[in-house]
Amino acid sequence: MRLLSSIALAVFVLTFVLATAGRLPAVVTAGLKDSTEAPAATATAVSSPEDGVPGRADSADQQDPSAGDKEHRIGIGAEVGTLGIGGQAALSLNRKLVLRGGFDFFRFTRNQVRNGINYDAGIHLGNAHLLLDWFPWRKNFHLSPGVLVYNGNTITGAANVPGGDSFTLNNFTYYSSTTAPVTGTGTVQVNKVAPMILFGWGSLVPTTKHWSVLFDAGVVFWGSPSVTLNLTGDVCAFRDVFCRPISSDPTVQANIKAQQAKYNSDASPYKVYPVLTFGVGYRF
Repeated sequence: MRLLSSIALAVFVLTFVLATAGRLPAVVTAGLKDSTEAPAATATAVSSPEDGVPGRADSADQQDPSAGDKEHRIGIGAEVGTLGIGGQAALSLNRKLVLRGGFDFFRFTRNQVRNGINYDAGIHLGNAHLLLDWFPWRKNFHLSPGVLVYNGNTITGAANVPGGDSFTLNNFTYYSSTTAPVTGTGTVQVNKVAPMILFGWGSLVPTTKHWSVLFDAGVVFWGSPSVTLNLTGDVCAFRDVFCRPISSDPTVQANIKAQQAKYNSDASPYKVYPVLTFGVGYRF
């Protein structure tokens, strides 16, 4: 998957470098009036010496209305959504395709107690994405296949059990020692590179105005989350009775691994992540 995303990124960058803007040639018109032979005025289109194309009319309303679509426009913008807060930029490849890339980040904390273990979880959102916006009907609606070229979204929690309190691992009950309370970490990670598909309305490079509003919805296919649980300190059979270090007790270590497997099983259905974003942009 990393190789495919790298190839896609290289192709898009090469497209950007080779792209050039096209313009239609301008033609000048003039009218001649024969006042001696015709009672009414008639206009005949002629060309200037520079044109080299005789009899060709030139006026603003006779130019190809699709000429602007052939120019490669650039736009930038800001966005906020379930991927975080960030910015994006876009380049129009033709009248139906727009290359768009961006980045998002955010961080917040959440406290949770699970199986008697307190987790102070820090949720880190940090990612970069690349999309190809396709406008099938030359309207604002677009379909956008793409990829998270970097997926740094993780959950890291500081775990602790106050001394004397009970907690469970793999349905076995333990007590945290008052002299060496149980502490540790729990982390949740997903694939670093992940495909995504979005749909929405709006474009960062509109043809008739500079400012724009965008909305996107879709999913990221980042696979099953991976949960890792690490605990240290002393556990006891009862309150400060028969206490021993977690690191030296194979039974406790086995129960930690089994509890970690249960967490991974609980997280396995969350293979996709919903995406909702709202943004504003400006076209140069």
